[in-house]
Amino acid sequence: MKKKIICVALCVIAFIALMLATKPLTTAGSENLISETTITEIVEETTVEKELSLGDVNGDGYVNAIDASYVLSAYAASSTDKNILTDAQKKAADVNEDGSIDSVDASAILSYYCYISTTTDEEPLCVKSHYINAHPKVSAVTKEKIYFKPNTHYIHKASCHWCNADLGANEQLIEIETTEGIECRKCTECNPEIEIITPYVEPTPVAAGIDDYSRQLLAEITWHEAGSNWISQYNKAKVVAGVMNRVNDPRFPNTVYSVLVAPNQFTGYWPGCCTPSQACYDAVDYYFAHTNEFNSDNSWWGDGYQNHFYYQ
Repeated sequence: MKKKIICVALCVIAFIALMLATKPLTTAGSENLISETTITEIVEETTVEKELSLGDVNGDGYVNAIDASYVLSAYAASSTDKNILTDAQKKAADVNEDGSIDSVDASAILSYYCYISTTTDEEPLCVKSHYINAHPKVSAVTKEKIYFKPNTHYIHKASCHWCNADLGANEQLIEIETTEGIECRKCTECNPEIEIITPYVEPTPVAAGIDDYSRQLLAEITWHEAGSNWISQYNKAKVVAGVMNRVNDPRFPNTVYSVLVAPNQFTGYWPGCCTPSQACYDAVDYYFAHTNEFNSDNSWWGDGYQNHFYYQ
């Protein structure tokens, strides 16, 4: 019995000696802190890592943006062959269990965090490897809706600004889960994650049916009103449609030139004031090849980013 007591006492004394030996010297004005190297050595030698729940990388019992930040930091460090996570943290960070810790895992954690932050349903705190993609409620949050615009044949994400732009009378958005049975193309700005089964092919432009000078004027006003490169061909063509709707309306002059030079209509524009880009000429041709896609809007106003069309 005495031997056991002596052994225990010696162990305690040895542990205290170890702690004192590894404790850094204190200098004037500095805090008495254990260095990062010392902590690492003590952890490696004296502790056993606890298992962390999947997604809870920092081990605080919650899955949130902080854990996603840990994952992204680890992902960045891996590019220089640095390892900043423990084995337990690596296991918790690899949410999709593909053997890699990357932005996909961070995105999954943020998606789960978004879900549990916006619902009153009770869900487990840990992120299960199949949970984010398989759970129907989470899927509704993480899988963005996809929309089809019949008049332009474009497929957009719900968050795309073309989905949120004002819709004309002949425009509509149709929510889809597959492109089967429709001819379509992906929006190059939002690039929705969906397979295009039957790609839409632009029809060969037909003769505009107007004289070259009027085509030139229409290209100029298109450049003047919607020349920015982020404005799509269809929305450029809506300017052409607006002008032509006036030409065909008895309340307005009946030629392109007369409409464009009418007083107080197109401020800052005059024939020959600019050199249109090819995209503007293409928009003119697009209009005359697809007149059935445009409504009777004959006026518009701009917010600095895009035009909003209406009829008056």
